[in-house]
Amino acid sequence: MSFVTIAYLSIAYVIFRIAVFHADRSNLTSAARHKSIRNPRITWAPFAPGWLFERGERHYRVEYTSEDGTEIVRYCKVGFLTGIFWRS
Repeated sequence: MSFVTIAYLSIAYVIFRIAVFHADRSNLTSAARHKSIRNPRITWAPFAPGWLFERGERHYRVEYTSEDGTEIVRYCKVGFLTGIFWRS
């Protein structure tokens, strides 16, 4: 493979990962609103607790403030076929 081919494939992969992140973020935001969570802060967590060796799924850390003012942190995993799985 030439350097140009590797560069194009790398750029395409980065663009694909950014698009997947934005799609996941949108899905997580709508799922959070369905659970009555307002203004969630969603960050990518590649080494989330308990899911270190799973492949093909993306892990996120969701932080939000409850109605009584306490900060709550939850982890979730998102997959193309599995949907969203929330971890308490």
